[in-house]
Amino acid sequence: MVTYDPPFGFPLRRNGTCLASETSCGHTWGDFYACCPGDSVCPGASEPIPNNVCCPTASDCTAPLKATPHCANETGIMFYHTGFFCCLPGQTGFWTDSPRGAVGCSDGAPTERGETILNTRTQSFSMTPSTASATTSTSSGSTSSTSTNSIPAATATPSDSSAGSSNNHSGAIAGGVVGGVAGVALLVVLLWYFFLRGRKESPGSITNNPPNSPAPPTELEARKIPYELETRAHHPPQELP
Repeated sequence: MVTYDPPFGFPLRRNGTCLASETSCGHTWGDFYACCPGDSVCPGASEPIPNNVCCPTASDCTAPLKATPHCANETGIMFYHTGFFCCLPGQTGFWTDSPRGAVGCSDGAPTERGETILNTRTQSFSMTPSTASATTSTSSGSTSSTSTNSIPAATATPSDSSAGSSNNHSGAIAGGVVGGVAGVALLVVLLWYFFLRGRKESPGSITNNPPNSPAPPTELEARKIPYELETRAHHPPQELP
């Protein structure tokens, strides 16, 4: 992945030519030159671009540098006026109205008429394995740096574990209560079923006979066996013809 951390960024404004170890973007105005670190490329040296930038290749990298503006020189102090530029530590950035809108760096406060002092600007760097995100927060005439390290991934805390355990216990208790209620209900239904069944299978209930009703029949009375002709007291026995 291509990154645009130093030695890529916005160049220094040197009052005089660039150092032999630097890549020159060329003359800007007066005695000023835009200078990039030696291991970067300045597309503005060969093609016109709105502002000088120090890039990994000859392609214009202004867009990604605007997203995370910072100096190509790690010790540089960043300023802004119609575009970002950088000065050496202890120098003051300014812009001038002759030529209008031109910028430069001076040792101490600028003394020429028409030169206006600029406030320093915050720098930001992209996150890379070797470079943590950092910002340089400055006020006029002073600078301060703040580094922001990546935040470690959140891990489970004891409170999270106890909360999970509590939820598990609550679920178990609720399940036990529901099971107990269901068991009691089933027992009641079974008892009621067997009670009704017993009543249906028991012999009919004994009812009292109404008053003056005949006694219920008992076993049949033995019939009297007729004998041969009964003797009559007033008829003398006679032989049959």
